[in-house]
Amino acid sequence: MSFKNRENSRTNFWGVNLEDISAPECFEIEERLKAELNIPVMHDDQHGTAIISSAALLNALEIVGKAFPSAKIVINGAGAAAISCTRLYQGLGAQRRIFSCLTPRA
Repeated sequence: MSFKNRENSRTNFWGVNLEDISAPECFEIEERLKAELNIPVMHDDQHGTAIISSAALLNALEIVGKAFPSAKIVINGAGAAAISCTRLYQGLGAQRRIFSCLTPRA
C-alpha cells in the first residue's frame, strides 16, 4: 500500500499487514502508518514471528522447569524478526541475558 492511498484506507480497510520489508525500513514504515491511520498495522515478519517463537519458548521453559528471568536466550541474527522477538521476550520477563549472533552476508 502506498502512502498516497492512506486517506482511502481509513474507511475501507480494517487492518494492514506488512510483509517482507527489511529492517530498519520496516520499523519506520510501520510507525508512520500507525501514526497516520486509525486501523491496526502489523508487520508479519516482526509480530508474527515474535508471537509464535514466544509461545514455543514459553512451552520449552515450562518443560525444563525454568522461567524467562532465568533463561539464557541466543538469537541467530538481528533483523526485524529478531529485534521484535527480543522486545517481546523482555516484555515476558527475560532479563538482559539475550545474545544475538551476527554473521556478515556474502
